[in-house]
Order: sequence, then structure tokens, then C-alpha cells
Amino acid sequence: MLSAKQILLLEQLSGVGKSAILAINDYLVSNKLALPYREAEILDLLEEVRKYYKRLQLPTLDNLSLAIAASEHIIEQSDRHGIKILSFNDSTFPRLLATIKNLPLLLHCKGNIASLQAPTVAIIGTREPSEHALAAGPKLSSYFVDAGFTVVSGLALGCDTIGHRASVDVKKPTVAVMAGGLHSIYPRENKELANKILECEGLLLSELHFGKDPHRSTFVDRDRLQSGLSRGVVVLETGVKGGTLHTVGFALKESRPVACMYSHMKSKGGFETHDKFQGNRMLVEESKAVPLDSPAAIQAYIEKLLSQGRNSGNSSDPELGSTSSKAQLTLFS
Repeated sequence: MLSAKQILLLEQLSGVGKSAILAINDYLVSNKLALPYREAEILDLLEEVRKYYKRLQLPTLDNLSLAIAASEHIIEQSDRHGIKILSFNDSTFPRLLATIKNLPLLLHCKGNIASLQAPTVAIIGTREPSEHALAAGPKLSSYFVDAGFTVVSGLALGCDTIGHRASVDVKKPTVAVMAGGLHSIYPRENKELANKILECEGLLLSELHFGKDPHRSTFVDRDRLQSGLSRGVVVLETGVKGGTLHTVGFALKESRPVACMYSHMKSKGGFETHDKFQGNRMLVEESKAVPLDSPAAIQAYIEKLLSQGRNSGNSSDPELGSTSSKAQLTLFS
């Protein structure tokens, strides 16, 4: 099977996409072969694979040499910046992520990969939260942190930041899924938060290699990883349009339970009519998400996520009942 370095090499070849790499990997596994080291032998193997996978575009020897040089440069830069590259073939590849249909072939990771071994929950939402979300979002997020969950989010401003800070403020790990390579932090305003995530034994993670900048489509790709890494998705606040709904859509396709903060309905100030809450209402009214409108509802959702781990044989899950009493007293007041 292909190693992380070999997949990275193949990714640098023009016209060789994910499907082609998977076909090459299947060919090697089926025939109990390894990818050769010599460039001419690699080309010979690709010619054999093309007999079974007709869409494979064969590179020239020069193109292969350039791809090898490019991949070696990426590996050198990654090593220099403490970035580990995982392949979907590695035993340390996140178990939940390995089950999604469009799994990433590589993960570029900086920090504590073991933070993903705890039960995980994605906490996401709009970049422009209401005053209610700014006040209640940290309290809701703390329920999950106190219950032993690793929060997964996208390091964006607004609700993502709320989810991450609920963890780092109590020095607990959290996972930031980036839309670009780990050579830079986007948005720049959250560079300090990214550093705190690493200080708290958390993880920065990307599907894109060092030096690859984010673009429009990679944010949607990032959204699928957020849900794929998580047992469930909690929406703090969203309008009826936006990137949050991409993550929710991926979660629903992968049968990951979705929940929405719903304390707006009991708050003072008319926040139930706020435009950034209408996506929450839509998801609940369409039975795509459960409302988190009471401490009991939150406890039930946490139990649902933990029961998934018990059903899959994960004995390391924490016991239910350790959530913050302070949060219970203040979130719905």
C-alpha cells in the first residue's frame, strides 16, 4: 500500500487525482506490491495500473522527476515546522474520518494527534454571532468540554472561536481544521488562538500540504472534515445560508447527529427573531437537528454521542454527569 510520502508524490503529478491514487493503492494491495523507488519503474507500474484504470494519465519522466522534487521540498518544509503527514493507510489516521465516503488521502498535522482519541464534537456557526450567541455560546460549549469532549472547529472568527476558546480557557485540547496549508494561519486574527491550541496539547490539521493557500472550494472541503472528525455537530448560530450549512449537510449524509443551540427561544431581547438564528430554527423545524433548549436536552445529546463510542467498543469514553453546574444555571436564565 501507499505511504504518506508516496501519496504526496502522486498528488504532485498533473492529472493524477484522488480516484487515480486510490486505484494505484488498490493495485498495489491486490498484487502485494510496493511502489518502486526508481523513476522508470514507477512509470512501468503506472502503465500496468492504466490497464485497469483507463482514466489514469501517464506522466513523462521529466514530470515525474519534478513531482519527486516538489514532494521532497514539501516534506522538508513540513519537518522543519513540526508538521506530521498521515495517510489514510496509517494506523493513527482518525477512525471516524476513515469511515466517510470522500475521505482525505492525507492529513497534515501540527500538535497532538492523540487529542482525536477522545470523543469529539464539532462546534460551529456564523462568523457574526448575535449578542445572545456571544454570551450563551461559551456556556453551551463548556458543557461538552466539561464532559470530556475534544471540540473540533474551523478556527474562523465568531462561533468557531467560541468553541475553541471554551477548551483553551481551561487548558483542554481542541482541534482546528484549516482550509489551507499549515504554513500560515487564516484568519490572521486567530494566530494567537492557534498558538494557544498547540500550547494546550491541541491540534492544527489540514488536508492541504505546506505552502498551499486556501481558496473558495477548500473551505467547503474543510467543512466535510469538521463533521467527519466528529461524532456530532453542534450549531451555535447560523442564518439560512452560509458555510455552516455545508458542515451540517456533510454530517447528515454521514449520519452524524446534529444539534442547535436553542436558548434564543427563552432569552430576553427578541433573539428568536434574529437573522443569525433562523438557520437553527429551520434545521429544527425540518427535523434535521435537535434543539438544545434545556440542560436535560444537552445531557441527552451528550449521552447519544457517548453511546456511539460504547457501541463501537470505545471503552475510553468519560462517564456522563461531569458537565458544569454553573453552565446549567446560567445558560437558560
